[in-house]
Amino acid sequence: MLSLKRFKIWEVDCFLHCSIIGTCLTIKEVLKILKKNSLDIVNEKDEYHVHQIAVISCKEENPISKEFDKYLNKKYQLILSRYQRLESDSEIKKQAEQDFRTSDLPGAYWAVVSHPYHSTKLINYLFGKIHMMSHLNGFTNRNHQRKIIDLEKKCQELENAKRNYRQVIKDLKSKLQKSKSQSKAKEYIIEETVTEKAKILYYKERIYELENGIDLKIIKKELQKEQKKYLKEEQAKHYYQEKYNQLKEKSQQQEEFIRKLSKQLENSINSKMSCPHHLSATNEELIENLKKDSSLNGKNILYVGGRQHYIPICRQVIESLGASFYHHDGGVENSLHLLSSQLNKVDCILCPVKCISHKACLMLKDLCKKKNKQMIFLKSNGISSLIKELQQVS
Repeated sequence: MLSLKRFKIWEVDCFLHCSIIGTCLTIKEVLKILKKNSLDIVNEKDEYHVHQIAVISCKEENPISKEFDKYLNKKYQLILSRYQRLESDSEIKKQAEQDFRTSDLPGAYWAVVSHPYHSTKLINYLFGKIHMMSHLNGFTNRNHQRKIIDLEKKCQELENAKRNYRQVIKDLKSKLQKSKSQSKAKEYIIEETVTEKAKILYYKERIYELENGIDLKIIKKELQKEQKKYLKEEQAKHYYQEKYNQLKEKSQQQEEFIRKLSKQLENSINSKMSCPHHLSATNEELIENLKKDSSLNGKNILYVGGRQHYIPICRQVIESLGASFYHHDGGVENSLHLLSSQLNKVDCILCPVKCISHKACLMLKDLCKKKNKQMIFLKSNGISSLIKELQQVS
């Protein structure tokens, strides 16, 4: 089994860099790494500006992208170890969904996107979950932020009222003092004094209520109600998430059934197309010239990738030249791990670069270099290109 070599952050598809930086790192961590590399940040308070610089820096190998890759691997070292022995798409997905249900979501996301055995389908699935979770969190946070702003506004209004009441009391005390110095209209002064004292008592009670947080207690009760409401919404979200997972599982079962039917149909079509194909006069002439050369006689040729309906005619051409034909679909249905054992029994590898995944191509190139095998890249999937490149087989 090949040793697990994770993708570097600049080797991961560029469209994932935004979600990796935004999900797996905080703004403080991003700023720390950028400043460590002496990068001049125009506006550190503009979080989007900082995020954008980080994403652009990860598109290619450089000191900053290396630092991000090193920091992510160190930060999520424990979580990455869970994925170290996982080699199949289903195992990676199962572990990722388990981590997504806990607080390990950021680390799990980095572990999957940097894992060398993930599939495009799995990446799109996890990217979609991260994307939708950001929408849901944003919506919930905006609602709570709006309520907090309203409560803060109400607190400010109460503080203003408290200051106004104190000013009123101050004015009333001043007025009461003046009324005591007056000698005329004693009855009027006494009645007015009683009224003013009642007002002072009322305002003192209001100040006492404000200072002892009676109104704030009411606000806290309202906040607790909102928190309970939020918890209920969270419970409802988990309930519908479970429903969604059940429907998703059922959908996957149906997709698997459809895939099997498609495979049966494809096999049926391939069996019908396995009969000898008609070659053009030019191609037949080239094949005849190759037969005269006889350098391919007894050779073992491995054809990796390509479109399924071309495989029978490729086999027909190569075997007509006295060589043995082997095929690997580049990881579509056949496991990439089989390439290592297949390379041991062949002399040359043909690879149409337009009909094979980037991951499979890199892996094949590395294996050929280690095993000292001749590797020929075909510029197209056509038969003419195949016949032309066969002349290079040594």
